[in-house]
Amino acid sequence: MSNITMIGTGYIGLVTGTLFADKGNNVTCVDKNQEIVELLNSGKIHIFEPGLEELVKKNRKENRIKFTEKLDLSDSEFIFLGVNTPSNKEGSFNLEYLLSAAREIGRALKNVSGYKIIVGKSTVPQGTHKLIEEIINKELKRNYYLIVIRVIFIEKR
Repeated sequence: MSNITMIGTGYIGLVTGTLFADKGNNVTCVDKNQEIVELLNSGKIHIFEPGLEELVKKNRKENRIKFTEKLDLSDSEFIFLGVNTPSNKEGSFNLEYLLSAAREIGRALKNVSGYKIIVGKSTVPQGTHKLIEEIINKELKRNYYLIVIRVIFIEKR
């Protein structure tokens, strides 16, 4: 199984991270909001998604998911960007959180060896991956390549 870091614990990050954990992966969900991290570590969730709270509790108990404010990418194989991209008043995407997360990824990878696969979320304008790649490479001062994948879960019932 894989070691995954999910940056963001909203509807995209928490749900996706929990589902990855439930499939047997080791997931670290990172959020800057200390109150949210504490809530998640207490076994409660801050969003409504049917069945999610039970899955979070189950995977916390089985040590497959953890929540923290600290971005440590040393053991991660996959880094998912699951931060909020709210709409601006005129309808465009506000990429502030996403670009901030890209800068933090670049800083966190400076002293980390090995490959990392960085996965961007799909709710961004076309070409955003190039901007994220540029930001990470600027922080790293070396080339890194971003793989953009749209994550879709399909479950046979």
